[in-house]
Amino acid sequence: MRRLILTIAAFAIAVTASMAQDFQTGYFLQGYTQAYKLNPAKTPEKAFISLPGLGGVSVFSRGNIGLDNIIFPVSDGKLGFFTHPEVSSRQFLGGLKSTNRFTENFSTELLGFGFKKGPFYHTFDVSLRSIGGAKVPYELFKFLKDGIEDKISIPSMSLAEHAYLELAYGLSMKIGDMISVGGRVKYLMGILNANVGIDNLTITNNNGIWTVKGHTYGRCAYDGVEMKTKVDETGTRVIDRIDLNKLSGISGHGAALDMGVVLSMVPDWTFSASLCDIGGMRWRYAVNGRRDSEWVYDGDSEDLEDDLAKLLELEDVGAEKGFKMLPATLRLAAEWTKLSYVSFGILATRQFSNVPWTELRASANFKAGRVLGASVSAAVGSFGFNWGAAFNLDFKVINLHLGMDAIPTKFTPQYIPLGHCNLGASFGLTITI
Repeated sequence: MRRLILTIAAFAIAVTASMAQDFQTGYFLQGYTQAYKLNPAKTPEKAFISLPGLGGVSVFSRGNIGLDNIIFPVSDGKLGFFTHPEVSSRQFLGGLKSTNRFTENFSTELLGFGFKKGPFYHTFDVSLRSIGGAKVPYELFKFLKDGIEDKISIPSMSLAEHAYLELAYGLSMKIGDMISVGGRVKYLMGILNANVGIDNLTITNNNGIWTVKGHTYGRCAYDGVEMKTKVDETGTRVIDRIDLNKLSGISGHGAALDMGVVLSMVPDWTFSASLCDIGGMRWRYAVNGRRDSEWVYDGDSEDLEDDLAKLLELEDVGAEKGFKMLPATLRLAAEWTKLSYVSFGILATRQFSNVPWTELRASANFKAGRVLGASVSAAVGSFGFNWGAAFNLDFKVINLHLGMDAIPTKFTPQYIPLGHCNLGASFGLTITI
């Protein structure tokens, strides 16, 4: 039983933590053409055309624990999972949080261009984005490591993922020499929205017989989903099988807005603020189930698969439509710009989502004429400490940026990164005019 739940939990963590947030280190990076996505008032210096699929690719993950909280060194120089007998409960559980959180963001720009006409700078881009997150409580890991004597209660745990196409038009302008304002309007076309979870899970041990109770739910919006149902022994219509076929259409529609401002009213200082992804999408959930379940496990492993299948048979409550907000992001920044070759900036970020997080990032930003821009940054926040680095090269007609927000610095002998699951990179190649 514990091994089975362990497998499910490990799969959920792997799916979410291995993926991946906008490129924070690029906020102050000279020549970075994608900065208008962080703050629509930050206008690119030249007109640009993004190469299809290469204009901006970002893959990031965030977590308040890491692989070294799950995998430990054991005898003979090998690594063992936290269930290994050589890994003590104190060693494993002491590194966990009350709620262990993971969030991911992946985006790639399929098409994009920007140009100035009169006092306005216009941008247009089409991007594919994927956002997800998971929450795993401390009590679940404690159960997986130590088991139970009498009874254990596990709070809610969940896993969510949604993907969509974003068509965005942006407009920015300068007001005098000291103020820049900008905004972007976005039309959203949903591809996938799925979430599953368990609330109020309790496991009671009565002389080796386990009684499991909990509220299970799950729903999925995907135009290629096909659901099969059946009637169980209680006369309830339940979800029997779900097939994901080839995507044939759009499963959700919505809109969002970005707003930003840049102020240069104080000598040698620039202040800026932005609020992005204000909006959401209306989805049609073709798969929609929930159930208050009770399951008795008597230790007979031959019946385990059938018993678990019954536990996961959610009552089909019918297709429904629902509105889901995007994870809006607030950024506040200040940059000291007195020196011509280097500036220093600080960026505070707050993302509002199912797994909300906060980050404070300081950076040093170097300039070598108009050709080279480079930034190094250090951040602390909800997911611990990390540091990043980036550079941008502008060769008149070709603009290239490459960087990371979270660079691993410590590894096991097997090259597994230590520390929180804060990984990710951004790459972009554009033609500038």
